[in-house]
This record gives sequence, C-alpha cells and structure tokens, in this order.
Amino acid sequence: MGRKPFRFFWEDDAWNDLNNLHRDIHRMMNEFWRGVPEISFNRSFPVDVSETDKEIIVKADLPGVDKENVSLRVEDNRLIIDVEHSEEEREEKENFFRQERRYGSLHREILLPVEVDEENAEAEMKNGVLTMRFPKKDEAKRKGKEIKIK
Repeated sequence: MGRKPFRFFWEDDAWNDLNNLHRDIHRMMNEFWRGVPEISFNRSFPVDVSETDKEIIVKADLPGVDKENVSLRVEDNRLIIDVEHSEEEREEKENFFRQERRYGSLHREILLPVEVDEENAEAEMKNGVLTMRFPKKDEAKRKGKEIKIK
C-alpha cells in the first residue's frame, strides 16, 4: 500500500469535501425515496371531519385499500381507524423476472366533537374514499340557550 503524501491543513479543500458529502447525501435520499408508493404506510392518511345538525361525517382518503382491510370502532368518543395493506407486483419476461411486495399498516384516532350513537353508524367505501356517518346522541342534538351579557 502506498502512503498519501503529507499535506498541511491549509492545502486541503474543506469546501470541496463538504460539497461532495452534500451531493452524496442528496443522491442517497433520491435513491431511497424512489419507488415509494403513493400512499406511504409509515405515515398517516388525510381525514376530514364535518358536522351537521343531526350527524358527524368523517371522510378518509385511502387510495388502493380494499374495504376488507379497514377496521373501524368507536371508544370513549374517539373514532379508531386501522388499515392493513399488502401489495404484490410481479413481472416476467424472457430472461427477466421481478417481484416486489409492500406491506404496511396505518392507525388513526380522531376525537369526535360530540357524543355519537355508534350503534347506528354507517360506513361506505367508494373510489378510495371511506365515508362514515355518526348520528348525534339526543343530548348532543339539543340546541343551547343564548346567555345575555349584562
């Protein structure tokens, strides 16, 4: 093995080394994120919560997820959504074979703004959007009385 010739510190180009490090990190991050599926299963998923006089409506975007892989429950006025997802992709050609698998799970808890009647809740999945409707309990439907300030 040959030895590097001795160099004084003022002869080193520290900025060049730093630029090379930055370039390498940037390249590695690009390689890492390439091929990440549209719905990332190490993150959450978007949810919209709206309220009418009679019900709470929750919509969750779950593209590519089958309704059989979604579990819903209400505990202590919290909506709990669990999603299991698996995806396999296989490609075969002459002298070529590729197979990829992705597995993941998502968990989301949403505090509902009022008490709901979970016994009469409804849910449907259409075009990757899960829509849940929760009727308000009678106490939650009551309108309050305006209080005048003296």
